[in-house]
Amino acid sequence: SYTIETADDGRAMMAIADGMGTGEMAACKSRLVIELVESLFENGYDTMAIPDMINSAIIESKSDEPVTMDIVELNLDNGMGHVVKMGGAASFILRNGKVIILRPSSLPAGVIEEIEEDVWEQQFEDGDYIIMVSDGVADCLPFYDKESKLAEILEKMKYRNPQKMAEYIMSECHYFCGDDNVDDMTVLVMGVWKTKDLQTLK
Repeated sequence: SYTIETADDGRAMMAIADGMGTGEMAACKSRLVIELVESLFENGYDTMAIPDMINSAIIESKSDEPVTMDIVELNLDNGMGHVVKMGGAASFILRNGKVIILRPSSLPAGVIEEIEEDVWEQQFEDGDYIIMVSDGVADCLPFYDKESKLAEILEKMKYRNPQKMAEYIMSECHYFCGDDNVDDMTVLVMGVWKTKDLQTLK
């Protein structure tokens, strides 16, 4: 499950939650987590506090289905942002044709009571892109270093429109796995531009 939100205070947020396991139970858990993320964000909670709150909620529910979670929050006024992860797949920042890989080391939400999420603080620049994927995207690639292969795909990409970029990434992954992917695949792309540059985006 995923969401993309903007708030009245000038913040933008996108998030992916992926229930571990398969079937309706895992899907239901990821939907509930995303709904909680949306509610907390819309009510002005600090994104840095959201993972701990969600982890506590899952632990208290005594659920046996952990959930991976990726959140990106961007201040639209000054370009400061945070990437927060609890488990999940790597995320990517595309800047001037080069890719920065953000590899998670934390556990998913709902595994242990005291959890330490991965946090990256970034000053995003005009022309940056943040790419988040579910683990099904990387897992379908038949390479040892799947994240580096995804980074290579991103660096060769000619598109600069977020929707077209997401579609291209998905099509490249399907090129390798066909229709045989065994896990759900989600790609989210957030582009950062100064207002004056929006009219030239293609």
